[in-house]
Amino acid sequence: MYVRDEGSAFDAPIEVVWNYLMDSGGRHAAAHQASARFRATKEISKNSSEATGDRMIDGRWSKFVARSTDFAPLAVVNEELEGDLAGSKFVLVYTPQRQRTRVAMYGDFQSETIPRVRLERVVLDLFATSYNEDVPGLAAFQRGP
Repeated sequence: MYVRDEGSAFDAPIEVVWNYLMDSGGRHAAAHQASARFRATKEISKNSSEATGDRMIDGRWSKFVARSTDFAPLAVVNEELEGDLAGSKFVLVYTPQRQRTRVAMYGDFQSETIPRVRLERVVLDLFATSYNEDVPGLAAFQRGP
């Protein structure tokens, strides 16, 4: 199922958004503590990593394994390898707009566990939660350590 979400923007220039996303101090990951737990990340190459853990999806904790490749400062490409969204592929595209950064998601989603009639809503809710956690996380990142 093709899903897109083009309505979000961060109140920060693209360079700041990318620094936040790639923060080696863990401030980006810390912003998602309510929706992800036991997260471990393994570097595959300079720009690719594999994340494992549990995330809140459709009102319950669910194990996942996902691979992501960063194309700074343009996009992050993701592939869900295991879990409720296994086989799904999506891209997050970041577009500079002066002192703001637009973020859009485009993806092909599938699930063996979430009924197709609910899949789009579940995916959009998952991304809304992530965005809503990133807004204060990014603001705190901009204020400094």
